[in-house]
Amino acid sequence: MTTDTRRIADDSTLVGFICTAVLRLRAWLAASWLVRTTGTSTNALEVATDTSGVAGIIRTLVRWTHHSLCYRWLTKEPEPEVIVIDLRDTYTVGPFIALFHRISPVVQRTWHGSLVARVTERLCTAVRQGWITESKTVHLLRSVLEPPKPPEDRRE
Repeated sequence: MTTDTRRIADDSTLVGFICTAVLRLRAWLAASWLVRTTGTSTNALEVATDTSGVAGIIRTLVRWTHHSLCYRWLTKEPEPEVIVIDLRDTYTVGPFIALFHRISPVVQRTWHGSLVARVTERLCTAVRQGWITESKTVHLLRSVLEPPKPPEDRRE
């Protein structure tokens, strides 16, 4: 601030009011029971997490995960000679990806309201319940599609 601006701000009633309000708010917060309790609870929580057995197990699991070969392989920096191509930016694949992203919500809504979805759901439920696996048609299909038994070895 320039000297003139600072002098005007110091003489301003509004600036004086705001400064007084901020000072009173700071004093109120310093004397507040809620702030003291929160500070005490935060300290107690830090001590509890430092000495907790569950927290120790979690820290150990996190340490093991960070030092695991799989995690290091997934998070390592790519080698400088490796070129990464974002297929969304290519002329050949990019339009198909954009089209897929655009029509997938419509296809999803259409699928959920379709007869095919209801029939598929009923068939899946029937398979889970087991009554389809015991039908005559399924037994016939199974016997037709079952591969033949291998020939027996007759070296006697």
